[in-house]
Amino acid sequence: MTKRAQQNLASARASFNDLGERIATAAESRGKGAVYLFTSVSAGAGRSMLASCAAAHLAESGRKVILATVGESGGRKTGVALEDLRAGRASLTFAAGQPARLSVGARLSTLPADRRAPTTWVDDFDIMIVDAPVLSAFATTYLTPLVDGVILVVDVRNTSVRAIARARQNIADHKGQLLGAVLNRYHEYVPAWIQSLVQGQ
Repeated sequence: MTKRAQQNLASARASFNDLGERIATAAESRGKGAVYLFTSVSAGAGRSMLASCAAAHLAESGRKVILATVGESGGRKTGVALEDLRAGRASLTFAAGQPARLSVGARLSTLPADRRAPTTWVDDFDIMIVDAPVLSAFATTYLTPLVDGVILVVDVRNTSVRAIARARQNIADHKGQLLGAVLNRYHEYVPAWIQSLVQGQ
């Protein structure tokens, strides 16, 4: 691994830890059962990776953390399916230092009305990280007002300032609380002429 790659990895780990600590601080005021939703303006922004890393960091500190992935594509499911959990065919286990994984279908309307809020999916947990689809997806729009905070993951290379402003307004319009934004791939967003100067080309 090159020195630059090592520096990038160390920087990413520090960012994940900082994000996890910010969520933990916000969760302390909420108490048990805090739910935070990760979403993005567009697909491919790195939302799932960041949600997973934040959940892992929180679990390493001894908290009972659930990583709930909503509407996974291609039929791929990671973790216990919510319908199996509700039917008693499966159970969530909290391994030391690891988040429990829950897979939730994108069609929340198939759930009973009193079981659509994330706090009703599982009985006993400290923090739930919801890895939701892009902000424009129905499931994300539906969940936004039902969580304690929204973390917007932004791919700086492919997202305009106008799109970020619209996303922020969209969250507010749906009665969501924007906890913060993560500017992902920021280190790659350097004009080519500056890259060539830095690299001596």
